[in-house]
Amino acid sequence: MLVSASMLGRVMSCPASASGRQIGSTSEAAALGTAVHKFMEDVHHLGYDGAVDRAAPEALDFLRNADLSLLPFDISKVNVEQRVAYDVDSGRVFFTEDRQELPIVTGQADVWWHDDTTVYVADYKTGMPASEAKDSAQLKFICLALARMLGLSRAQGILIYLPGVHLDKVDLGMEDLTSFQQDLERTVASLRTGSKSLATGNHCKYCPMITSCPAMLEAFRAVSSDTPVTPRQAQDAINYMRTVSSRLSKYVWASALSGQDFAIKETVGPRQVVAEVAGRVILDFLPGAALSEFGTVGYSLTSLERGFKKVGMSKVWPSFLARLEAEGGLKRSVNKVVV
Repeated sequence: MLVSASMLGRVMSCPASASGRQIGSTSEAAALGTAVHKFMEDVHHLGYDGAVDRAAPEALDFLRNADLSLLPFDISKVNVEQRVAYDVDSGRVFFTEDRQELPIVTGQADVWWHDDTTVYVADYKTGMPASEAKDSAQLKFICLALARMLGLSRAQGILIYLPGVHLDKVDLGMEDLTSFQQDLERTVASLRTGSKSLATGNHCKYCPMITSCPAMLEAFRAVSSDTPVTPRQAQDAINYMRTVSSRLSKYVWASALSGQDFAIKETVGPRQVVAEVAGRVILDFLPGAALSEFGTVGYSLTSLERGFKKVGMSKVWPSFLARLEAEGGLKRSVNKVVV
């Protein structure tokens, strides 16, 4: 099993998520992050002007107003983009080009440097803050690995949010590093035994297993029923709908037609919130899905309208139809949605 530092926040909370059916995804946000990381690496090796000459247009546009002089280091004098590996069994730490099988966990250090007492690890971020540095298992892992490698007892992790160069720091002493090491060891032991323990929470948002996760499906089914639901179940269902809509658009589309997997009843309380979210998903996302995912496959408007009624979304049908027509996805001559 391959486990990377970027997975640790999720896997430590929900070990079973590392072994379930994984469904990856790509996005414009991820592509931008990759381009910006590459640009910052090139600044280190080539200088700013050299990096600009070979930068992706999206990176240049994103960083146009960034003041890199605000970075808490001299970018020409630090270590950049190195993958560090930590053997949880032996404590051995080394650099590697590849991900490794357990008990070795690996993580990519965007930037790191050290002085006589402390190792500093910085991680570039291009989106809105999803968590604080003190809660980042990815950051703590790289701090732990490099501190052990260098024989240091202190570390500082830094999240650097670009383009504004906003810094979020966490200081880790010996006790903090040891505590995280123990958590890591427990997680790896759990993964080795094939733990089936599932837990829902904020870590679910980017989980590649979310669309096949029994815990998330159970939360969604609970919200779809007439029984009372908890706020946690409602939030899980909302996360599920949002993620499914962006990662598996064609399956959501098919479900909107069949009404079998996502049968939402517009009632009061949390279920109404979920129904409203699902309505926005269908209205805002699925017209594009129909055009981009299905090529020349056509659906009759009668079937589509019936599907919307099945999932309790008849209120958004007129708006959805208008969006389809505006986007060129409606051919009235055949009364079908086609490209």
